[in-house]
Amino acid sequence: GFTLYVADDQNMLYAVDASAFNMAKIGEVDLGRRANELFAGGGIVYAPTIAGVGASRGGFVTVDATDPTAMTIVSDSFDDGTPVTGSGIDLANSGAGIGVTIGGAIGPVPNVLDVYDLTAPPTPGVNDPDGNYLDPDSLLTRFFFPERPRAVEIASGVAYSAVGNSGLIVTNYKTFDTGGTPPEVTING
Repeated sequence: GFTLYVADDQNMLYAVDASAFNMAKIGEVDLGRRANELFAGGGIVYAPTIAGVGASRGGFVTVDATDPTAMTIVSDSFDDGTPVTGSGIDLANSGAGIGVTIGGAIGPVPNVLDVYDLTAPPTPGVNDPDGNYLDPDSLLTRFFFPERPRAVEIASGVAYSAVGNSGLIVTNYKTFDTGGTPPEVTING
């Protein structure tokens, strides 16, 4: 079907059946924090969250939406006890287990693009050992921007970020040869 995911300012994520002219809410889940630009694909919804006082340590909330009528939280954003703060304005998924988020100049997070391992399992929290949180080790690397970013997309393993008056910044967040095995070529004559 055609499912649309929307978040409101009351920390709720809604699944909406958009297959007919009259859209209808079919599911909802409380994210526990305010989400920004959503990314949905493969039965998962990623809801980036901004780090700040009373909000979170940033990062993103991961929601299992394989059944949009019964969505569940897979992992929360960073636990309040972790030393890591993540960006959370927008998120883009490479489709190969890597995701990038952007954020900037809000609370403890500078203007950045963060690269995450989206396959990393959730981890217990420092302050909440029974909870499932974004694993701090899933943050692979961070790139700094000269100004606050507004949006990010991924194409062909490269991140494209709209960054303030700086315009479009292109970030090669992953080396082209990551297999560690050089190619072998055989020429028969």
